[in-house]
Amino acid sequence: MDQVDVHIELDERIYRELNTEVIVLNDLDILKSLHQKLTQKIKDNIGLTMNIYLANYKSVSRSEGGKLNRVVDKRIQ
Repeated sequence: MDQVDVHIELDERIYRELNTEVIVLNDLDILKSLHQKLTQKIKDNIGLTMNIYLANYKSVSRSEGGKLNRVVDKRIQ
């Protein structure tokens, strides 16, 4: 069975609100809550359970030209 991983990059405003440059993603209750809400929202809307990964600002790789690599198919053909 295929699995879907969703990598979500935190917005820079979160860092300003928390007054920090680095966020330890597993240590903040607000991010744990966000993770749970996102997981449930996706499940409720499309009926699939996806692996949600919260990532620090500017840590999700981008392709040349600044666009995000939105879909990466890692299935073996």
